[in-house]
Amino acid sequence: IPTVSYCQPLANIKKHIMKTILSGLLLILYLASIGQGFTIPYSEYITRIKRSVLPIVCVNPSPQGFKTSQGTCVLLGHNDLRLFVTCEHVIAIKDTLQKTIKYFDNVFVNMANIDSTTSLIRLKIDYADEQNDFALLSITDTPNNIQLISKLTGQYIQKSIWLNNDSYLEGDYILYIGYPMMKSISEKNYPISRIGIVAQKIEKQNNILIDGFVQHGHSGSPVFWIKPMGNNLGPSWEIELIGITKSYPAELTEVYEQIGLKSTNQAAIVNPGFTNVLKISVIISAIEKVYNIKY
Repeated sequence: IPTVSYCQPLANIKKHIMKTILSGLLLILYLASIGQGFTIPYSEYITRIKRSVLPIVCVNPSPQGFKTSQGTCVLLGHNDLRLFVTCEHVIAIKDTLQKTIKYFDNVFVNMANIDSTTSLIRLKIDYADEQNDFALLSITDTPNNIQLISKLTGQYIQKSIWLNNDSYLEGDYILYIGYPMMKSISEKNYPISRIGIVAQKIEKQNNILIDGFVQHGHSGSPVFWIKPMGNNLGPSWEIELIGITKSYPAELTEVYEQIGLKSTNQAAIVNPGFTNVLKISVIISAIEKVYNIKY
């Protein structure tokens, strides 16, 4: 009777198991390396652009005392041009129907100096669009401002990353930076960074909707698209300026009025986390006309 040896098949089984385990480990290491390629370097971008994001402060005397307004602006630049972009409602005095009565006479931007102090620099309003809710401002040409400008560390967002199209998609990552509700922090020029996604994009509209929480003081915050850039070394990312934050969606305003909240700070209680963003393409059109430049 021939005998059957099980030693050889058992060795093959062990070898197969070891090869499977080794292949699994290699696959895990490969996927981990790919995953690292998909890590978005938010901190790198924040360091790069946050000095271009500044608190804007408006003050006007009135019979009832001082009227004040506070928001966020972003410093843009092209060649020798330097301009500030914010929301129109930040620099406007409104009536009870939220229509503009006049603009603040005293508009300042709080810019950081090389010696770690800050300076309030007066701005002049070059253009305001109440319908689309944005304004273009520049530094007034006064002896005091000229002296202060030499001490500034603020960088500008270059024209090369103003995105004049709608190539981003719903679900894409975004980064926005501003000064929400914290006057003491704004005075020290410490912006706050947040991330979100493009929630809704409708063709031929001036606004997009982001899934990103904003509060009073965020108005005018620049919104950057985290743009995927594939290459031979694996996935990478770049940023493009796609717009500025404007307001809560209209539905939130209705809820706000129905509840009868007494303060804009309380709006955070009912804010679902969506924000209207004005496309930078609308702002670029105004810049071309006001400052006579071509994109």
